[in-house]
Amino acid sequence: MAYKLPADCLNEIFENLEQNKPALHSCLLVNRLWCRTSVRILWRNVLNFNSSDISRQSKVESSILHMLIACLPNKSKKLLSENRIVSFSTFTPPLFNYAAYCKVLPIYRIIKIVENVYINQFGKLLVLDKIFQMFTSQISSLKKLIYPYNKKYQDKHKITFSLAEFPGARELSELCCGSDISPNFFRFPLTDNELHLLQAIFIRCQYLESIKIWCGVEYLNETEVLEIVANHSPNSFHELKIYNADSDSNFASPGDIEFVSPEELESASPGHFEIVSPEDLESEDLEFVSPEDLESSKYLKFVSPKDLESFFISWENRVPKKLLSLIILKKDENKLLDEESMKLAKKYENLGVIKFGTKLYDDDEVEEVFEYF
Repeated sequence: MAYKLPADCLNEIFENLEQNKPALHSCLLVNRLWCRTSVRILWRNVLNFNSSDISRQSKVESSILHMLIACLPNKSKKLLSENRIVSFSTFTPPLFNYAAYCKVLPIYRIIKIVENVYINQFGKLLVLDKIFQMFTSQISSLKKLIYPYNKKYQDKHKITFSLAEFPGARELSELCCGSDISPNFFRFPLTDNELHLLQAIFIRCQYLESIKIWCGVEYLNETEVLEIVANHSPNSFHELKIYNADSDSNFASPGDIEFVSPEELESASPGHFEIVSPEDLESEDLEFVSPEDLESSKYLKFVSPKDLESFFISWENRVPKKLLSLIILKKDENKLLDEESMKLAKKYENLGVIKFGTKLYDDDEVEEVFEYF
């Protein structure tokens, strides 16, 4: 019978159920062997849970938080109890050390769950601190870390742990972060140089295969990112996703401009239009957009074709050779890459150097990140 299958066979079967959390949850209830085998897979990316039923979503998230708090070391439990933040009288000892099974950590989502349960600011920060301490000490092999993109958000929630304190992050294969990440994350307290921090990511994470990073306005520009990737990324690296912050431009695209006929002007109500005085026209606060600006606004602000080809050549000459997946994530679906850059991307795709594409932010499952910034 199925329940008599050896553990390695069960593990192979349950691996195929990783995305089917209800099925994995049912496996927990069959017997001890099934429970021990399936619980590791269920908790590997346990926070990747979404339900259209808000009540069910909230219930599941509260249960996850309850189990994480139950796994805290006794010293942490005592501190939370003494500060009257958590009452452990209703907690039962966990069957497993669930925190140790986590392989994917979306920091922003952990914060969201804690904020939904604890109202007191001191209580929220203390619970978060103890949970993060537990993760850094007990996760032996972290595969993916989604770190807050905004330094102000990091500071607000006192996110202070570093990769140096996280031995399990040595085998990190995917990192999502902004280029204004706190220097303390890499234990470089004497520098705020974003280029050095990006190099530090690659130095600390020698198994890194993929990185998602914000570029534009308040972050590193794409030329700097591509240069660092070409010269400092580890041999295992093969995927770069760039969130193009400049794609959310305040300039109107040509299709957004509505021209009004003389007839419409005559029939419009007096309050429909705002009359601008000559004095206002001379004001420095007004910004006029030339036809050239309107035409260029339909293109993504990305690296120059010259710099792009330089990067492609550098990547082509890397040893060992590895196909790079380069994906530009944009907020405006109407924004395009300029024609010359598209021709270059196609050329190096045909040469087997890269795989190139553009996607919308929401298509890349980052919509939750935007709720916080």
